[in-house]
Amino acid sequence: MIRISIQHWENLTTRFLDETEQLCGRLIKQRVDDIFGPLMLTLLYRDTIKICGDFIQKAMEEQRAASIRNFKMESYKPMTFNGEALNQACETARQHLQAARRKQRCIMLLDDLEAKNGKSTNGPAREKELLKITDAQLGIDKYSQEIVALSKVRGYYEHASSRYVDAIGQGVQCELFNNCRNELPALLVRKLGIDQDDAHEKCYLLLTVDEKSTLRRLQLEKEETTLGKAKKQLRELEQDTPGGEDSQDAPKDEGSQDTMMS
Repeated sequence: MIRISIQHWENLTTRFLDETEQLCGRLIKQRVDDIFGPLMLTLLYRDTIKICGDFIQKAMEEQRAASIRNFKMESYKPMTFNGEALNQACETARQHLQAARRKQRCIMLLDDLEAKNGKSTNGPAREKELLKITDAQLGIDKYSQEIVALSKVRGYYEHASSRYVDAIGQGVQCELFNNCRNELPALLVRKLGIDQDDAHEKCYLLLTVDEKSTLRRLQLEKEETTLGKAKKQLRELEQDTPGGEDSQDAPKDEGSQDTMMS
């Protein structure tokens, strides 16, 4: 039951890491735009965006691999060396489940009593009647063992989920963000080749406008605008089609009938 209870962690972790990758990509691109915005048509901007994108993609592959290892360990053998914390979590879960179970049994018993007496209570009066019900009236719960079993599952879940979330979050904070801060700048310098003896010539080339890419980008933007207008016209046409067809068909029918009669 414990393994079943944690199966959904895998999909949740995947979604979290996907969102993290997109967020990091947007933040880095925004930072690059802030710094190199006036140089957007140069090779420097294009290469910087590519290097940063490749860096984030590789770093996220490492995070995904680490998350897979963590999930496999959690699902392979549920265990902990912190027995005291686990016992406390199980006890808390047991108290919660037993309280919820007792409340439900009180409601069921009160419903039966009111059905036999032919009267019912609502609001504060009903709450007052529920508080009067004793354990002796309820008797022994036939599902008491199930409650204990569920409390162990819930207690372990609460304990294990906390360390699992910490492990995934710590990997992002300590590895991904730290690498972006400490490794990415040096990687940019090395990949751009501006730490070499011919750095002056390299910088000149990087600051040269990439005419081919610029023309291609402008052409794509023009096509995107044209496509957007076409889609808008199609949507407007679809909205007008039902009424338009009816209004156009009627005169044609009348005209054809007049011609036949004449």
